[in-house]
Amino acid sequence: MKIRIREGGVRLHLPIPNRLAFSGLSARVFARAAKDRGVELTAAQILTFFQAIRRYRKAHPGFTLVEVRTKDGGAVEIKL
Repeated sequence: MKIRIREGGVRLHLPIPNRLAFSGLSARVFARAAKDRGVELTAAQILTFFQAIRRYRKAHPGFTLVEVRTKDGGAVEIKL
């Protein structure tokens, strides 16, 4: 996963390994954060979602998951 942030004259590129981003540990952390916010998701449900993302990534490499541009020229882009 690649996260790119551009704001003003600053560019920030954050490469995150997919196995780290979509791991069992991440699923448990996300499940706990969701529970704190009142959303009922289990780690198993999140892992199922992560597996679907991994399959989609194999079929469609370089897929842009999120792309946000602001009026003042800032941008955030997340690619799988």
